[in-house]
Amino acid sequence: MRSSFASLRGWVLAILVLGVMGVMPVPAAGQSPDSAAVAVESPVVGSLYDWIDTGSPRATLQSLLAVTDRMHVLLAERGVTRENERELALLKQETRRLFDLRGVRPQFRDDRAVETAVRLREALARVPLPDPEDVPDETVMRDRMESGLAPVYRIPKTPVEIVLVREGPEAGRFQITSSSMDLARGFHADLRDDPYQPDQAYIEGLFEEYFLSPGRLIPVAWIRGLPEWATREIFDQAVWQWVFLVVGFTLFVFVGVGLAHLVRWRSGRLGPVRRNLLLAGELVFLILL
Repeated sequence: MRSSFASLRGWVLAILVLGVMGVMPVPAAGQSPDSAAVAVESPVVGSLYDWIDTGSPRATLQSLLAVTDRMHVLLAERGVTRENERELALLKQETRRLFDLRGVRPQFRDDRAVETAVRLREALARVPLPDPEDVPDETVMRDRMESGLAPVYRIPKTPVEIVLVREGPEAGRFQITSSSMDLARGFHADLRDDPYQPDQAYIEGLFEEYFLSPGRLIPVAWIRGLPEWATREIFDQAVWQWVFLVVGFTLFVFVGVGLAHLVRWRSGRLGPVRRNLLLAGELVFLILL
């Protein structure tokens, strides 16, 4: 009887492993399965934190470029790794300081900020960026406000606005507006097929690295070896991710049904008490499935 129980336990463990690997959505780059538990300590914490400056429209724009450039550097070679996931987690947390997220639920703010930053960075790389000296700094914005002008700056040839926040924990800082965040997806989609500006071509691949690449569960080299059609985006996921999800879930269901039949077959050889326990375990497993 002990060997039968051990065999059943082995089946259960195998199914649980397959279920976790098959049903769990494949994390995008920068979204490792345990990212919520990852500490933010990093050898470059100080320098990264200094990058996020929202004291003026110029500082906010430069911070957006710096953060996404760093993200691209980290993800370009090997995707999410054990060595870079802490720095990526820090970047994700810090990026939200660039955006007015008061209308976003707290649990979604990090993801919304990073996703918007990536889309904006890819779109901005396709339009001529203004010279930093042409973007208002603190002194220019102060003079504008004293003259009665609104404390807002729009990046030329884009829908992206940076405005002074007047209330809340970020009061007194210049952040990218919530309306600009809402327009980010369309802004990027409209320009996605346009060529990069010559001085911004180095950012090519950032969108795919963040949205369409695996986390640490799958080597990024495997994904980069797939045919082009497998990496196309459908509803913010790559084709290979949808295939992985469907195949994994189907496998999980078939194994679950097989376990149910196995339990019923085993229960026919047991006494009433053990048979009822096995049947109850089967019911719980199917509910969880």
